Amino acid sequence: ALLLARRSAGLANLLLGRFEIARTEMEAMLDIYDRVRDGPETGLTTRDPKVSICTVLGICRTALGDIRSGAAAADDGIRHAESLEHVVSLVLALRRACVQRMMQRDTTRTSEYAGRLLAVDSEFQTFLGAREGLIFYSWAGCREQPESGLLARMHNALGELDAAQHWVMLPFFHGCVAELAGEQGEVD
Repeated sequence: ALLLARRSAGLANLLLGRFEIARTEMEAMLDIYDRVRDGPETGLTTRDPKVSICTVLGICRTALGDIRSGAAAADDGIRHAESLEHVVSLVLALRRACVQRMMQRDTTRTSEYAGRLLAVDSEFQTFLGAREGLIFYSWAGCREQPESGLLARMHNALGELDAAQHWVMLPFFHGCVAELAGEQGEVD
């Protein structure tokens, strides 16, 4: 219960922009995580807490300017999800690792992770995996070769997330799409 409460507090602080507090919470939780006690097999949550912790930690460290450590934490989350062979945790890890790589402006890794996310989603069909995967993949594509069709797909995915009230990362995604549109001369 303590692990889940602290994870929730860390995520809330991330969403409120309190990156230092969230980072501290996530680092403290890594020390108390026990796979046997806390892993997805226990039924405490639908996703593995360590995957969540690592990927939030990656985003926080990146936001605080520690880009290499942020990327390493996000990658640790992916590796942990893969070691569990737990699809729901892997989808979460790939989604959040894409956010971290977008913050870093790493189009290659964002595209790679988005491709993996879309491949997993094609088999297991998750609402967020499909929409966010499209946003991540299109963002990387637009950064490499601007194309209005990719922007339109991103706008559609944003509309679907908004209509379904999946607002957690929506402001971040809107900012990324606005930035790309402005770079392509679509200032309206």
